[in-house]
Amino acid sequence: MWGQFKEVYNESAKKVLGEKRRVKSDWISGKTYRKIEERLGLKAKIGCTRSAHMKERAAAACAVKDKEVKASTRADKQRWLNDLAEEAETAARNNCSGHLYQLTRKIAGQGKNMTTIKELERLVLFFVMSDTTLSFWLGIAVIFQVTSLLLF
Repeated sequence: MWGQFKEVYNESAKKVLGEKRRVKSDWISGKTYRKIEERLGLKAKIGCTRSAHMKERAAAACAVKDKEVKASTRADKQRWLNDLAEEAETAARNNCSGHLYQLTRKIAGQGKNMTTIKELERLVLFFVMSDTTLSFWLGIAVIFQVTSLLLF
């Protein structure tokens, strides 16, 4: 009785609500998502396999795929941050302070959880910028931190 009720309840919920969708990050490429799906398939294969030899083989393949996924994800995030930095530089050159503010918040982690100046310095150094651009971004970071303290 309970099993039938649970089954009907779950089926009707899937029809009405649909499957739970994962929110995809905008900085992860489709190629990386395909690698993630392949890794999930390998993990499922490990769980389904009974033979110890086949489990070891699948685990080795999963470890290789895991390294590929992590390397691809790091490269995607670096590419995304570099694109944001270039966009912020053009916004600064064009005196678009609103757009620059939005980009700075996006780089810093846009929520109410503000990053410290040390974290922003590490982030700016990550972009390998020239000395003048670095001092400009440090000035922006200081202004950003002071205004966020005044607002909150």
